[in-house]
Amino acid sequence: MFTWSVRASNSGADRFIGVSSRLMSWTEAQTYCRTFHTDLASALNQSDNDLLRQVVYDQGRSWFGLFRDTWKWSDGTIPTSLLWDLGQPNNYYKDEDCGDFYKGSLTDRDCTELYYFICHTPAASNPAVRHTYHAVMAKVSWTDAQSYCRVMYSDLATIVTNNDWMRLKKELASNNLTSLAWIGLYSDPDSWRWSLNDLENTVLQKWRPHEPNNEGGNQSCVMIDAQGYWYDEPCADSKPFICYSAVNTGAGRFVAVSSPLMSWTEAQTYCRTFHTDLASALNQEDNNLLQQVASAQGSSWIGLFRDTWKWSDGTIPADLQWSSGQPNNYYKDEDCGAVYNKAFSDDVCSNLYYFICHSFPPMWERKTVRLQVKSDGSVLDPAVQSSILEQLKQKVKDHSMLMEASVSWRVQKDGKIFHTKNKNKP
Repeated sequence: MFTWSVRASNSGADRFIGVSSRLMSWTEAQTYCRTFHTDLASALNQSDNDLLRQVVYDQGRSWFGLFRDTWKWSDGTIPTSLLWDLGQPNNYYKDEDCGDFYKGSLTDRDCTELYYFICHTPAASNPAVRHTYHAVMAKVSWTDAQSYCRVMYSDLATIVTNNDWMRLKKELASNNLTSLAWIGLYSDPDSWRWSLNDLENTVLQKWRPHEPNNEGGNQSCVMIDAQGYWYDEPCADSKPFICYSAVNTGAGRFVAVSSPLMSWTEAQTYCRTFHTDLASALNQEDNNLLQQVASAQGSSWIGLFRDTWKWSDGTIPADLQWSSGQPNNYYKDEDCGAVYNKAFSDDVCSNLYYFICHSFPPMWERKTVRLQVKSDGSVLDPAVQSSILEQLKQKVKDHSMLMEASVSWRVQKDGKIFHTKNKNKP
């Protein structure tokens, strides 16, 4: 089998980044992409493949995220319809276990060969997605609201862009809704992420006994102690910290900073400015090295943080517009989000409020194709035109060029479809 190399921001052509400044082996390229972007590029559909082809046209034969496992993508995605070159993969030298991309097709190669390569970044929550909002004037709990929205629409409302706010405001006004209303925000206090590449917490768990305990309801950042154990602390506390440097190897990749003391957020900014990011302990070897640093300089911030507020539809939150003093978890169990007067607040999920769903309008794209035919004049007969149109529709269907496509003639202002070409015009 072959597997792709992608984990987890950009959209469109910008999500593929050509790297030609230095030739690398496939493994070196994967490490580089995972450090500075997301991973080696994957071609999961024809659109991806076309974009990668443009990159390869500019920089030449390039590594991307396919490797023999047998063939998979490096992020674990199962590939379908791989566009192999004729006779590929052939494992000609018996160790061609990595995939490269050339002239729009895939070939298998020795992973130690040096090529340019293509990284990939995930499409962030797309600000171009147009949410259509639906206020529901029935007072229910957040959970019941979510269930209703997922059955009748898409989900509880996600609000990201200024255009979202404008459409939401219009929907609220049309229903005279002037009180709190449930939206898709919710808090998951048991969810943790690493600062580096926004990685979800891995299998390794090194919590100190009875930790994390979120004492006081505001312990959302993590420290490592001299024994190598983790515990949660308020992010605003000033502490030593440990950075990660992607340009170093071994123990040198972890950089101790004991002065000045910083909050977790300040430490993250410092590490991202002068190194790569706050340190991550993705395996036991990492944790042992971090333990040695903490043993020398005292308990220190690392890159683990509580990934609390999320959107119900999976959109990654950014720049949430909280009301002043919110979220405050006033009753210690305010784990659901509501909206009022263009701002969010946290609330007890069992409270009964009106709620707002969202849905997505169908996406349509109109394409106009000019058709030129040689004819004895019969093409001007409406019956012949209808017959040609039916044949075109069947061609589209047979070749699966478009899903749910609608094909029709474009009628000109004079009411005609075809016009005789003027031989004097080019």
